[in-house]
Amino acid sequence: MAINYYLMNGKNGIGKALNVPVDGELRRDFIDISSLDLVTMDIKKEEARNFLKEYNPRVTLDGTFYDASFPHKKTETRTYSPIFDMCSENTQKYLNSLREFAERRDYQIRHGKQKKLEVDKKLDKFIKELSMIILKKYNDKLLGYESLIASNLKDIYRERFTFDKNKGTEQYMLSKLQLLRSYLSNYTQLRNLVIEYISLVEENKIVQRTDINRYSHWDNYGMEVKTPIIIKPEEPIKEEPVYKQLTLDMFMDMNPKKRTN
Repeated sequence: MAINYYLMNGKNGIGKALNVPVDGELRRDFIDISSLDLVTMDIKKEEARNFLKEYNPRVTLDGTFYDASFPHKKTETRTYSPIFDMCSENTQKYLNSLREFAERRDYQIRHGKQKKLEVDKKLDKFIKELSMIILKKYNDKLLGYESLIASNLKDIYRERFTFDKNKGTEQYMLSKLQLLRSYLSNYTQLRNLVIEYISLVEENKIVQRTDINRYSHWDNYGMEVKTPIIIKPEEPIKEEPVYKQLTLDMFMDMNPKKRTN
């Protein structure tokens, strides 16, 4: 059975898959996490609740947003942090780059190609740039347990501040570049790194590892393939004609003839 991806909202152990507008349709299921990301990236984080309420009128959106994929091993659900636009001018370029890599991954999935991204000049430059920033100064939000960054990837960055702290930053990064490329050509790992970094710079809270893992054990509903619903444009409101009741005075005004004695 094919694995599909969903934007969820939930609380108190219950989650619900949401309808999301895409190119004039309402979709609930997406073929890949990159396909879902390309839609949610364009939704401002602070506006997400009100925006999505319009397309999910029967759902109370007062819980937490998260992404989910289903089914794994027939019944298992996996969960992820969603990507909304929480950027300022300081971080917009990172989201724009991630969007480009999401478009590549989405294309590859749709055309039956491998999931891993090709490490071309653009991706290689992006990996080096972000890694250099992370390696310059230890940050517990990025490298601590609750960070969404993969544990093995965090270990590579952490070693810079423990076993190899006498190496120069660029020297250390280049010595680990092959490993970094191996991990970050995986789109899911790349997106988690970008989400964490943007959250750090913008001081904007995101769902943490413990919570994300917990959501996978919730009762998650609505995760089945649905036929997309076409969004019909709103019909213009027709103005009702105004009818006035004729009075005696109005009748007399309309009759130019006057009675003569």
